[in-house]
Amino acid sequence: MIWMSSHGYEIKTSFDFFRKMLDEREDFLKTPTSSRHAINCALTGWHLHEWVFAEYTAYFNSKGIYRIEDLRTYLYQNTYAFRDFRDLADGSKHFSLTHRISTIVNTELREAGTPWGLNRKLESDTLVVTTAPGVGIVTTFDDLLYCVSFFWYRFFLIELKMRKETEQLMNSYSSF
Repeated sequence: MIWMSSHGYEIKTSFDFFRKMLDEREDFLKTPTSSRHAINCALTGWHLHEWVFAEYTAYFNSKGIYRIEDLRTYLYQNTYAFRDFRDLADGSKHFSLTHRISTIVNTELREAGTPWGLNRKLESDTLVVTTAPGVGIVTTFDDLLYCVSFFWYRFFLIELKMRKETEQLMNSYSSF
């Protein structure tokens, strides 16, 4: 038997945890160079899958997803950002990672004016994640956060058919 969390204060459901992630996203967007806010977003955005799986096991079973590991595989295949979020979450909790999912090689703050893409420069200071050793693909944390946020938004809205609740929630956030 799976017990609902009784240790999360007012956060009792996966939708409440989704709201927490969006609140943390708002905090990050107000201070987009804050490692603290970025880490909180990564932790919540990654661990939301555990809440959703526990609460909607029957839904996932109907889709052929029977174990939490199956859901993780599904997430990795459908949104590249989940691999990075997992390693960012684990890497912020542990001094060293023993089991890596992504190919993150570096995280850093890049200053405004730093070259970015072809003939462009960063317009503001930005947290970035560099992945793929040998290739050096650089992504802003904001882009990763948007991908994960949008995935969960669509999941609650379309997959779980929580249209009214999801639309009301999203209307309360200016940044989405």
